[in-house]
Amino acid sequence: KDVELRPDDIDRIMEARNILSRSHEDPPSLLALAKQVGTNKNKLNKGFRQIFGTSAFDYLRIRRLERAKELLDNKKMNVGEAAAHVGYSHQSSFARAFKNHFGTTPTGHPH
Repeated sequence: KDVELRPDDIDRIMEARNILSRSHEDPPSLLALAKQVGTNKNKLNKGFRQIFGTSAFDYLRIRRLERAKELLDNKKMNVGEAAAHVGYSHQSSFARAFKNHFGTTPTGHPH
């Protein structure tokens, strides 16, 4: 069920999203993120889901994949480099996540 979000809660959740957007290579834990913005992890996760329609870490995963796709599209990096750049330590898990999100493999998607 939805939590009641006050304006300062919304500000905290927006700030949490900004932090995740800036730190997709080395993101804080949910607990650390909640502390950083001055709320608890339960309210952060519920509020994040309410505002953005997804959990904080699904949001982060999607941002990482979109950033990697950008790097591949711009031919700035190869698949292994792009995977590492956005924080994936295993190219196979990156490829699987990429395919699940975009419906195509990182090597096979149209540039």
